[in-house]
Amino acid sequence: MRRRLFYIGLVVLVTGIVLMVVGTALVGGKLVTGNTFSQMGPDEFVTSNMEFKGSTFLLVTNSSPNVSLVRTSDLSLAGSGNISNYAINSTISLSTDRAYEMGSGNYTLVFFGKSAPHISYEYIPQSLEYLASIEVAGIILGIIGFIIMIAAAFLKEKPKEDDIMKQFENL
Repeated sequence: MRRRLFYIGLVVLVTGIVLMVVGTALVGGKLVTGNTFSQMGPDEFVTSNMEFKGSTFLLVTNSSPNVSLVRTSDLSLAGSGNISNYAINSTISLSTDRAYEMGSGNYTLVFFGKSAPHISYEYIPQSLEYLASIEVAGIILGIIGFIIMIAAAFLKEKPKEDDIMKQFENL
């Protein structure tokens, strides 16, 4: 029983690792990345237009407080003094990284400063988000397989019927 449970855990773990590697490779090949800002005006730098056809998750790394995500249609209205009126709030903000979850539309990152920022951004097109779920499923299966293997290692062997009879004979 222990050995069988251990092998089941090992198979689940290996399956999880394979799914995680395949998911990472598929997502990595489809990820749209960028880090180029063009000067739009004095002390204003923008990225190229990002067009999203559905719900999309955008990650901005090494962000600064002076970087904002705005709808491209609002770009001409947004300035350093009123950017907060047009900026889209990040969904998650960790240290210098920000994540945005937004619907379909055209978006641009805007930076106000003396020189172009050293910021990168990445997103996966909405039509390919299912690839990320393969990676997540692999991670979950890997964890489950590892737990099963640990449980099998600590499980006690069931005593055989002959061993039980010998214990009663020794009484």
